[in-house]
Amino acid sequence: MIYDFITNVFTVENLRASVEHFPGLCIVFACWILLLVWRIWRFTIYPLIYPNYPKELPYWVPSELFHLTQFDIFFNSQSSSWYVIRYDYRKCDHRSYWAIGHAKSFFLNSQELMTQARYFNLRTIINSHTDILFRLYFGNKREPFSVTVAGQQLYILTSSDDVTAVFKDTVSFSFEGFIKDIMGQNGVTKEGIHKMFQDIDPTKATVNNLLHKPLGRLARDLHLHQLSPGQLLNDTSRAFVKYFENADLILIKKDCRNVQPVPDAKAVRVQLFDWTADMLTMAGQEAYWGKLLKKIEPNMVEVFMEFDLLTWQMLYQYPEFLCGKMRAARNKMVEAFEKYYRAPRSERSDTLWWTHAFEDEIRALNFSERDFGIIIATIYWG
Repeated sequence: MIYDFITNVFTVENLRASVEHFPGLCIVFACWILLLVWRIWRFTIYPLIYPNYPKELPYWVPSELFHLTQFDIFFNSQSSSWYVIRYDYRKCDHRSYWAIGHAKSFFLNSQELMTQARYFNLRTIINSHTDILFRLYFGNKREPFSVTVAGQQLYILTSSDDVTAVFKDTVSFSFEGFIKDIMGQNGVTKEGIHKMFQDIDPTKATVNNLLHKPLGRLARDLHLHQLSPGQLLNDTSRAFVKYFENADLILIKKDCRNVQPVPDAKAVRVQLFDWTADMLTMAGQEAYWGKLLKKIEPNMVEVFMEFDLLTWQMLYQYPEFLCGKMRAARNKMVEAFEKYYRAPRSERSDTLWWTHAFEDEIRALNFSERDFGIIIATIYWG
């Protein structure tokens, strides 16, 4: 019966009549068929043919995604401990456009897009406020996956082993071109970029650069030295721990955004993402640049977050007249670092070894103050 119906409807005469009477509808139908064929090929057949390639996040994901947006925290002053007393979560918005991939989602909130890629569904367990059940879209294997943004394919690594392998493979993966592009887009002059990657004169090499490496490569080595097991890593850990140990409600209210007091309770309500981002950023800032930077720019973290949210405008080289907020935030950061490094070193001695070591290398190459400030602001962002 169904076969007879299909054969009667889709006869040559009926199709010809439909095209003659409803040409617009037929065009739409044909486009939909092509789109469906393309989608099946790209996200179903192609991954089966090339199973070793990173899977791509489909442009439409038929799922309900929730993520935590805020929670209440209670601070016990006697035991110096924190307790989470309430969660909130909301449904995420999945708007995707096949013509431009995930461009809109990426530009509006890149973190949410990455979460959308990893978490297919999420629900809270009622009987325990600390348990969250995740069902991962890519199977909880933490394998590399890709996301298409405005015609460009981005490869995302969520496994620490994969990230380590990429950083160690300096032959197959080179970050030098990327760093040069970022520096140029961020405002470093051509002379400054040249100095970052020029060969070092052995007679002018500092004690921290006995192999005469260009500063663009030495900067990473200096940071690895700071974070290698030993006294320097212990200093780093102590600096972070000290900040978190002092993180009482007064500090939270002062350093974090969107903090709301809870009536009749020694607690505050914060946005989860804002709270973690602010605390980690502020801890890193105080560890690497001490307390002076905050005195120079008290809203440094807030300024940085605004810049970080809009950096896609820089990466995609938007015209300057469309990037007013991004440029204003970047300039505030750069000017804060310019003022910071003008101060005598005796006033900023509460820093890690890396901060002074990198400054010595910068000054040895006679960078302009503006380039110096932009380079440090870029490192702060990175």
